[in-house]
Amino acid sequence: MSEDSEPRPSARALLHDTPETAERFHGYGLKDYSYPRIGLEESVHRNTVMYFLQGAPQSRRRYQEGKAEARMEKRNARLAGIAPERGSDCPAPGEICPTCGGLVGFQEETVTLTTAELAEARRKYEDLIDRHLSAQTASCDEGGGQ
Repeated sequence: MSEDSEPRPSARALLHDTPETAERFHGYGLKDYSYPRIGLEESVHRNTVMYFLQGAPQSRRRYQEGKAEARMEKRNARLAGIAPERGSDCPAPGEICPTCGGLVGFQEETVTLTTAELAEARRKYEDLIDRHLSAQTASCDEGGGQ
């Protein structure tokens, strides 16, 4: 058997609602520990941790504060992590954009066409189409209808 002369204290006797225990539980909350993990740290069963927190208002409050702080830190880290990634992914002004292939930081000039310019472009386009169609018809006539 065991050589220990004094028996091990019960699990409930290990946990008391003291300021030191409350600070330990605050640390567990900051680390986002679950009841089973806290049970491993405190050498008790997870149910003992759950029942202890139900009956220990000071430790429960500090544990919940730690959990809330951990959630906020995770949220802030996630939000802070997004901004630098977006900034580092963007090419510097003067470099070629990998998405669109244009130069970054340079605005393209706006093209404004007047009605006369549009009419001239339409006329040239129709002339080009007419020449193309007449060339096809001439080649068909010369080629024997093929």
